[in-house]
Amino acid sequence: MTLQREWIPSPNVSSRGSGVRLVVCHTTEGARTYPDLGAYFANPAVQASSHVGIDDTAGVVGEYVSPDRKAWTAAAANPYSIQAELCAFASWDRATWLAHPVMLDNAGAWVGEECARFGIPLTLLDNAGAQGGAAGVCMHEDLGPAGGGHWDCGPDFPWDVVMARAGGGTPANGTPPGLNSAIVAMGPTGAGYHLYGGDGGIFTFGDAPFYGSLGATPLNAPIVDGCSRLDGSGYYLAAADGGIFTFGPGCPFYGSLGSTRLAAPIAAIVADPDGAGYWLFGQDGGVFTFDAPFYGSLGGQTLAAPIVGAAAVPGGYIMAGADGGVFTYGEAVFYGGCGDVALNSPIVDIMAQPDGTGYTLVAGDGGVFTFGSARFYGSAGGDALAWPVVGAAEDPDGSGYYLCGADGGVFTYTAPFYGSAAQSG
Repeated sequence: MTLQREWIPSPNVSSRGSGVRLVVCHTTEGARTYPDLGAYFANPAVQASSHVGIDDTAGVVGEYVSPDRKAWTAAAANPYSIQAELCAFASWDRATWLAHPVMLDNAGAWVGEECARFGIPLTLLDNAGAQGGAAGVCMHEDLGPAGGGHWDCGPDFPWDVVMARAGGGTPANGTPPGLNSAIVAMGPTGAGYHLYGGDGGIFTFGDAPFYGSLGATPLNAPIVDGCSRLDGSGYYLAAADGGIFTFGPGCPFYGSLGSTRLAAPIAAIVADPDGAGYWLFGQDGGVFTFDAPFYGSLGGQTLAAPIVGAAAVPGGYIMAGADGGVFTYGEAVFYGGCGDVALNSPIVDIMAQPDGTGYTLVAGDGGVFTFGSARFYGSAGGDALAWPVVGAAEDPDGSGYYLCGADGGVFTYTAPFYGSAAQSG
């Protein structure tokens, strides 16, 4: 899941004057929604702010201060910290925290995105580490006197749940049965498909071949996307920090961004259908090319919502935002989007017609929106899903499509079913 960030600017902000080494969680001790917290921070008289506010709104957080600026919430620790306020109380016990799985899911996603943005390891720090100059993740209490001597997020804050979500894409209501990590994407082959896990695990179905995985490899950042060559000759995995991992003879390695400090985490990887290269797409709309042509990007522009998916068409590519906005480049044609539509759930992926004459947006609740020549074959929008939809793929013969859930469930719409990784339990 890529978070949608609603911009509610606070005037209580200043320049950093330091590099960021800590990702810090706080509790609001009052405000119960991110809009209410944003209204509070919008008052210059309060002399306080935070980078984001997190409540029980699935996939959406409020953003009050841009990550490159200093928020005012942790006293002397502000210059080297990126801050999130959970709309909760430090006095909550574990059971109460676990009764807010969406909030924990959002918190974990935010931790993962900021660690990837700043190149911070997904390491949970104690008081000594946070106050001793280490880089990692902590709560307000761990900052000690430098943070003003607070005790949030409290002794029962479920760090195990939050860090699992941050590191492997696992939603807060638990690890999907039978999986070590949630599924984050799927990629079709000629008569089959791959499912990709947040830990780099690979699941093959139909004629999709297995060329290896990262399931047992320690990663600096979670896998956020993957794509398959339609001829079955290989597949790519992309991590939030821009790391790229290639498998199979048809997927040579042309470089990655794993050692590059990014303005925003990576959201998607797409294979160039006209060559052996690939593109990486950032949540900020930045485009990075590896032996693939550059057609343009959104880098440096202010977006209403982060980029969550991308697709290639002949002579171009398309990006999709969490709000349903669509951005076309090269010879890609714009047929419309959902940017002005009130969605029940954020968009999570985009599929393009092979000939470039249309595309399909897919939401986390299984909603499907078609544009141009793309045909509607059905959706899961009205179904009660146990796990959110995280990815989608066109059937290579153009006669249907697939949706996949975080638990590895596969939903077919006039496309052949080859199996799934979902288990009951």
